[in-house]
Amino acid sequence: MASRFKEKMQGKAKTASGILNKQIPAESVMLSELVKEDPFESLFQIRPNILQAIRDDIKAKGFDQSKPVNVWSRPRQDGGRELVLIDGFTRVRACEELQLLTVTAYVQEFADRQAAVDYAIHQQRDRRNLTDAEILTIIEAIDKPVRGFKGDSSLAPDPAIEEGPQKPAERKSAKRTADAIGASLSKTEKGRAVLKDQELAQQVKSGRKRLNQAYNELRKKVLNKTQKPKESGRGVHLELSKADALEIVQALLENVTPTRRKIASSVRTSLKAASR
Repeated sequence: MASRFKEKMQGKAKTASGILNKQIPAESVMLSELVKEDPFESLFQIRPNILQAIRDDIKAKGFDQSKPVNVWSRPRQDGGRELVLIDGFTRVRACEELQLLTVTAYVQEFADRQAAVDYAIHQQRDRRNLTDAEILTIIEAIDKPVRGFKGDSSLAPDPAIEEGPQKPAERKSAKRTADAIGASLSKTEKGRAVLKDQELAQQVKSGRKRLNQAYNELRKKVLNKTQKPKESGRGVHLELSKADALEIVQALLENVTPTRRKIASSVRTSLKAASR
């Protein structure tokens, strides 16, 4: 039996810009032929409740052929092609758990990985409300350098924003990412900032923190870092006037041990001598 055969049903596919392509025939694809890889596999989390519902539906009625998964027919360097799953991971997982052999899919070609990623994001954002964890994962996938046929490159043509004033190119890059996700520019920039802090980013991805909460904590970290007192080899160095220093020493002289009182007195004497 051939690994794939043409179905008589026809389906329409949209590009990331929403323009309808010519009709693409749905095909039956062997699950064993599908290639799963990042960034597609990690773009969206498989939600357990949805997986259970789809699994139950497939078990009772069979795979809904009106909702094929999306596959990229990607050329290999040896001249052949491989089938990369770019959208429909929950449905494929359900089929695998039910030990099915095939799944109905739209198999199409894309100009490059960027076009395939844009298409996958476009498909998902239109059918679900994206969580903060998913938004952060998508931003990371778009900005993350990937290895392709032409070497290492980033899915986003411009680098992610850095701390400090943004350059026009950085602002433009953030706008492109925001448009791809369907999120606001502000939320996208916050996501890019949080991704620079591995601990906070992981907390957002795991659902323990909202994106705004993590961003506000990051701002506090940066603020505390810039206001941190200078340290010398013998301790913390505080820049105080002599009058302020004498006042602090006087406060230390009250309600302290004899040893500390002796040290404070010595410091006060030195400060008075230096102020003459």
